[in-house]
Amino acid sequence: MGTAPTTTQPADTDNAWSDGVYEVGPEIKPGVYKTTGREAGDCYWARLADSDGQNILANQISSGRLTLRVRRSDKFIELNGGCVWKRA
Repeated sequence: MGTAPTTTQPADTDNAWSDGVYEVGPEIKPGVYKTTGREAGDCYWARLADSDGQNILANQISSGRLTLRVRRSDKFIELNGGCVWKRA
């Protein structure tokens, strides 16, 4: 059995996401999300087939701008690095 998803949604808006594992559908909707990155450190995203992160469908890490396309077929999305993601 996998680990229960954990999320850290920024308090300033309901339309932004930060570090955590989000279930596609109830917690994060399919669509395109973008981050402008951070001044120091990397942003990371992963599209997952399960909540424990053992089945990564795709992922990317970068210190700059990133775009993530959440698909209806994704089960979970992992975000890491302290970056704020907003729906485009």
